[in-house]
Amino acid sequence: MIRKRFASYYFTARKRTSVACIAPQDPPTISTVPDHGKSLRLSLIDDLIRRGCLSSAKQVVRKIIARSPNALDTMSTVDFAAGRGMEVGLDILGAVVRKLVELDEPGLASAVYCDRIIARGIAKMGSFDKGWILHDQMNELRMLPDAVTYHVMINNYCKDRRFEPVESLFDIMLGWGLVPDMATYLIMINECCKRKDVASAFYVLDQMEKRGLKPSVAIYDSIISCLSREKRLFEAETLFLRMLEGGVKANENVYMTVINGYFRNGRASEVHLLFEMMMEHGIKPSSHSYTALISGLVKSNLIDEGCVYLDRMFRDGFVPNAVLYTSLICHFLRKREFEFAFRLVDLMHRSQIEFDLILYVTLVRGFCRHIAVVKRRFCTVTRSTERAREKMLRLLSERTLLPREKKIRIADDSPDAMKRFALKLIQKLKETRFTPNLYHYNGIISGFCWANMIDDAYSQLELMQKAGIVPNEATFTNIIAAHIRVGEIDGAVELFNLMNANYCRPDIVTCNTLLRGLCKAGRELDASSLFLAMRKRGFLPGKASYESLLRCFCACNLSNEAFKIFEEMLEYNYFPRQYSTNWLLHILYEEAKLDEARLVLDVILGRCKLPVKFATGVLVQTSFGAQSSNETTLS
Repeated sequence: MIRKRFASYYFTARKRTSVACIAPQDPPTISTVPDHGKSLRLSLIDDLIRRGCLSSAKQVVRKIIARSPNALDTMSTVDFAAGRGMEVGLDILGAVVRKLVELDEPGLASAVYCDRIIARGIAKMGSFDKGWILHDQMNELRMLPDAVTYHVMINNYCKDRRFEPVESLFDIMLGWGLVPDMATYLIMINECCKRKDVASAFYVLDQMEKRGLKPSVAIYDSIISCLSREKRLFEAETLFLRMLEGGVKANENVYMTVINGYFRNGRASEVHLLFEMMMEHGIKPSSHSYTALISGLVKSNLIDEGCVYLDRMFRDGFVPNAVLYTSLICHFLRKREFEFAFRLVDLMHRSQIEFDLILYVTLVRGFCRHIAVVKRRFCTVTRSTERAREKMLRLLSERTLLPREKKIRIADDSPDAMKRFALKLIQKLKETRFTPNLYHYNGIISGFCWANMIDDAYSQLELMQKAGIVPNEATFTNIIAAHIRVGEIDGAVELFNLMNANYCRPDIVTCNTLLRGLCKAGRELDASSLFLAMRKRGFLPGKASYESLLRCFCACNLSNEAFKIFEEMLEYNYFPRQYSTNWLLHILYEEAKLDEARLVLDVILGRCKLPVKFATGVLVQTSFGAQSSNETTLS
């Protein structure tokens, strides 16, 4: 009772604005602080605070705390100072804890330490290292931290993306015999999944079950989503069934996570089974579920199935929203079906659905990225696909409120006309009530970069900076990729160095983009240097980057470097393409490096691929190569 009363009352900071000190007199020294008379001491603190001498007031408070005869006197003094407008910092709280330990009040000291010092030192001040030091000091004082303390520390370390201390805190917490609550477990698993560390996420999940805790549906949802993103759908399905068998009641979110995983892994034809299963378990689909399902089916070219659920969506009392329309418009813009996309825009307007910033950016970006390729052949639309699209458009038109207006059409399909139309869209966006933000500018810059209109992209970058918006990694990555596509590798390197020096550190996507560009340009030395720099920063190059490096080294006849890259790819379960492995095998065979060639050949045969014709020579020579080489050496 006394712990709760003191912890909740005596450290409630009822701050009051302090009066500025115009001409303060010399503050009293520590030696002049009276030893007796509580009212006199409080009057001295009040006088110093009113005169603005907060530093002197804190010194007096610390001195009084050191001389306090009991816990009530100690904490009432701190409460008085806080009530007069003085901020109670870590130095004063530390003095309180030391005094309470000295007064043989370990329970109250632990309450102050857990509820105030660590939480304030980490969450409020952002001083993570200091919070860890305070934690160690607490252990030295033989005060047992509670679960709330560890929850605060783990939560704030995860927010700052510092994961190493989290694992130590978790082990220490278990060593003390404390059981983390469900919120702490969820925070840890979420962070493991953000790092794509599925093994650690399963370890935390197993620790929960060993201690008799039943994981929540949110925990399962986080791991299933991570597995789906990593193309490990079988494990995601297994975990989903494990959740159901464990008695955890699935909700709409986890079902939609599995459905999105099916879409992401090319199994769109099976999603209707999960959707029907969800309804059989008494979970009624919401507008969000219908939107995600219909959008995924249309993107998977299953428009007829999408129409079935669109009709069911109307019968359940839901109407398509801006999210569904934006997703459909984005899909048809990607397929360069501009006319149908603008028919959807017109239908959205007639349905009196308000246009948002995301829609405008989607239009600009989707239109700009095809300016340079507008004269290419458009996607072939079969008769059945066209019939399904018209059926979908008819279903959507049944709920329109306004008469049909003139459709937006593009009179000329030349690149210049397309560019003018794109600039009109940008101007239309500026005339709306929406304030351009980072997402808006990045979308426009991305569109111009895909159209290889680098000068226009730089113009938007300049406007972005004039508006006070700082570009991020995605901004520079788009422009770097545009430089690489048009063969300006020097411009890409220059922008990469400028980004690294003045704006923000390149992320793994930027590094992978430049690495592939350097390999494409045949600059193997620069590519090797960037590859080593990525490894030092803890970045794991993607499979495409490894493939580019392998081909670059093969093109330069650097067989040793190429074979090392080949071995690293196998360590990370990246299997090179057959063309690359055959190329490497040919180089190794020509240079008489038969042992390495045999290893490459084993990988090819192990994947049931047909090697090149000279593979028979490799097999023969590696069988008798050791004896022949020894005889040659002796002779």
